[in-house]
Amino acid sequence: MQYSVAMPAAPLSELATHVAVTRPQSLGNQVASAIRRDIILGKLPDGSPLPQEKLCEIYGVSRIPVRDALLMLANEGFVVRNRRNQMIVNQFDAQDLVDTFKIEAFIASLATRRATLRGTDEEIAELEELVSAGESAVDRDAIAKSSWAFHHKVNRMARSSRLIATLRAVSLPLMQDFMDEKAGWWGDTPEEHRAIYEAIRDRDPDTAEALTAQHFEHAALALLTYLENRGLGGTSAAPTVAAD
Repeated sequence: MQYSVAMPAAPLSELATHVAVTRPQSLGNQVASAIRRDIILGKLPDGSPLPQEKLCEIYGVSRIPVRDALLMLANEGFVVRNRRNQMIVNQFDAQDLVDTFKIEAFIASLATRRATLRGTDEEIAELEELVSAGESAVDRDAIAKSSWAFHHKVNRMARSSRLIATLRAVSLPLMQDFMDEKAGWWGDTPEEHRAIYEAIRDRDPDTAEALTAQHFEHAALALLTYLENRGLGGTSAAPTVAAD
């Protein structure tokens, strides 16, 4: 069965402005984010062709950003080449997301442990300011910006370029995409950030690490439950994201 390329949920210019508040992104990353979200949310079904010419037209960019986006998505497993050497949407299920979350949660938790042991008192004070900013945030962009800033600060406090490079390689901005679809899903995020901060402040690496893993698990379960309720993700039951 053939599918046409769907229009993005929001114009690329709007998506770019929104994504920019959370992390600096190239045009290729912005296009990849838009396509990835449409795949995850079922707007681009399994097998949908992704011709570069059409994607350039839809997103208003040249071939280079589209090519870069497709390469990123291929590396992530969201797109593959068919027998005719055409890029198409690859089938995924909830277990694929679970695996990604497990890997990201493990690395992020390790980074938090390192931050607890290596962060300076000044950095911890700055982290508390970020937590307070997140607690007072009310609009979508402010919440997203404060959340990204919190995790970015913790990661930098870990002082491990190799660890952070690995985290970047496995991290997918799925939570940002989910927030665009379901307002208010962030739930207990500010409270969880404060609990993580307090464990770091108290120089308690075991608690900080465990709370970070739990934080990622809660976010993953929210996304997986949402996808399951919409009949997406290829499974009839949301798998557990707890560590094996």
